[in-house]
Amino acid sequence: MYCDCHLHTEFSSDSEAPVRSQLDRAVELGIPTICLTDHMDLDFPPGPMSFQFDPEAYFDTLLPLKEEYKDRLKLHIGVELGLQPHIPDMLAEMAVRKPWDYIIGSVHLVKRIDPYEPEYWMDKSDEEGHLAYFEEVLDSIRAYSGFDSLGHLDYIVRYGRQKSQSYD
Repeated sequence: MYCDCHLHTEFSSDSEAPVRSQLDRAVELGIPTICLTDHMDLDFPPGPMSFQFDPEAYFDTLLPLKEEYKDRLKLHIGVELGLQPHIPDMLAEMAVRKPWDYIIGSVHLVKRIDPYEPEYWMDKSDEEGHLAYFEEVLDSIRAYSGFDSLGHLDYIVRYGRQKSQSYD
């Protein structure tokens, strides 16, 4: 593998991996280039996971490490923006707030409900849940397209009743 551009650290609510552990592991595996892309899901519903971090602290932590590791690893500083069709201005502001090397746009919510939550599936078949998700993806990228790549388009299949059995 030459590059991994979808890595989370302790800056993401869903990871406890120390930044250095990600960098050291990449060096150990001989991966020459990585991009840390921690979660920034603006307007995420209240709950135990905020999926937001302080971009100032992020850059204050990563810029010195970029220099420290430069002879062993090319480190890029990125972000995984949570796309939602009603927040294009917020996403655009975040995209220019810092000099991100790479921006992943990902859809983690459908009408403000995470498919991870059982309530998302209460009144839907897997097919209906998948279709609603893909419609939300389409609405989201029509509203805002200022990202470098679309992240995990198959996010939805992790959580349906049959997982990927009914997904093609």
